[in-house]
Amino acid sequence: MQQIRARIHYGVKDKEGGAKAVLEGIYIRGSTLFYRVVLTNASPVPYEIDFTRFTLRDRKQAKRTATQEEEIAPLYTYGGDDHTLEAGHRKVLVFALEKHNLDRNKELVLDLFEKNGGRYPQTEDSPQ
Repeated sequence: MQQIRARIHYGVKDKEGGAKAVLEGIYIRGSTLFYRVVLTNASPVPYEIDFTRFTLRDRKQAKRTATQEEEIAPLYTYGGDDHTLEAGHRKVLVFALEKHNLDRNKELVLDLFEKNGGRYPQTEDSPQ
């Protein structure tokens, strides 16, 4: 049995219009990384998740150069069956991604898009 290691990243969060996404932990098992994200809706309006997207991109863009972005598809998603987060509630989402390396010039960005809305919380994980 392989051991699961956890590492908490403090301060990886975003708040947009009462909807807040916080990265609470990154776990690894074999060649799979598990990202635990807690989504909280403090607004009086329900938050409907349209879709999520993981992107591996450059941290800083030099002037007049193209930005390199690579979209990463999750292997598995837990907690995303019910796409509506009611007002005043919270939901735990777990995303399983294939193992990837982040160097100092790259960051992994999770975008949570709202259906027919403008709230757009985004969490970024990058090496310190």
